[in-house]
Amino acid sequence: MSALLLVLALLSTFYVLTPLLAMASLRQSPPRTRRVPPQEAPEPVSRAISRWGKELGPAGASLVAVHRIASSLVGEEDDAGAAGHVLHYTDQAAGVHGMDYVTPHGQWQVFLTRLEDGREVVTTNYARAMTTTPHPRVHVARMPGVRKLGWLRSLHGVHVARVQGAAAPAAIPADEQLADFVADHERRTLERQREVGAMVCDGDVYRPTLRGAFTSAWRQLPPLLWVNRARDRRLERSLTAALKPA
Repeated sequence: MSALLLVLALLSTFYVLTPLLAMASLRQSPPRTRRVPPQEAPEPVSRAISRWGKELGPAGASLVAVHRIASSLVGEEDDAGAAGHVLHYTDQAAGVHGMDYVTPHGQWQVFLTRLEDGREVVTTNYARAMTTTPHPRVHVARMPGVRKLGWLRSLHGVHVARVQGAAAPAAIPADEQLADFVADHERRTLERQREVGAMVCDGDVYRPTLRGAFTSAWRQLPPLLWVNRARDRRLERSLTAALKPA
């Protein structure tokens, strides 16, 4: 019994100290981004561009720009080791943005639609546990097992229709809104965390609140990790079932 109590005490300490340390040390700003010519991008980015062309074609996704994106953690150097690239695609007629993150930490894709009433619909195959606090106006479907771009795009369409209902249509982006879309998306993500009380902002630096630190840490640890994964799987099965013919 004493061994069990010791284990429980250690776990309790870990579950408390981890978020407190994050709250004390974590500082981040919106990531620094700049456009780079696609022909000058590294080989992994070139392969990603080729893949989008093969799987979706120009009608389904038109390349807007390739952005180099640098680490947003305050104090980290802006070097090649802390940076990656984001490919930004758009289907303007449908109001759908596609982003392909090619980073040293992995590669994942995001499809995003903004509705005219201010809500956002996000469908992604991001594999790591989500650490952000859910926002009531941002609807996220995470399905890390879906690697085919066409299938992920189709699931996003079902996701948008389900959230949208017969209410607000998708916001069709104007050309001038596309230039800094990736930087705007990253800033907006931090702002959404401030809106729900998970972060506070001092100038251009964001830091977690007590609530945000615990939410972020615990979403990566059992049992909340298991609960969120089960939720993700249920949503994926539901969206997939809606795509299959009756």
